[in-house]
Amino acid sequence: MSIEISNREVLPPASSLTQEAIRRLRRNPVAVISGSLILLIVILALFAPLLARYNIDTRDPGHELMGPSASHWLGTDENGQDIFSRLLYGARASLMVGVVVEVIAVLIECL
Repeated sequence: MSIEISNREVLPPASSLTQEAIRRLRRNPVAVISGSLILLIVILALFAPLLARYNIDTRDPGHELMGPSASHWLGTDENGQDIFSRLLYGARASLMVGVVVEVIAVLIECL
């Protein structure tokens, strides 16, 4: 009877499953970057009323299809509406849809 020794790294036991999950996430750079981007989008969406410089329903005649500038960071659309403000509020709507769908999925799974 022979004993095989694997080349796996022997780790000290983690004090909790959460700490083990955090340790594994830190070792995966793609997960860290992706998580950071998602967190940034969530923060921007939550603070959209404070960050948006223009009302998303207000049209600004004479400023249609402007490129990026100091006053309109991402420019304006064909109606003269600020694209950055519309993106912030669009992120809010998208995140709300995602949360509602996830809540419904969890409720259905529990039934």
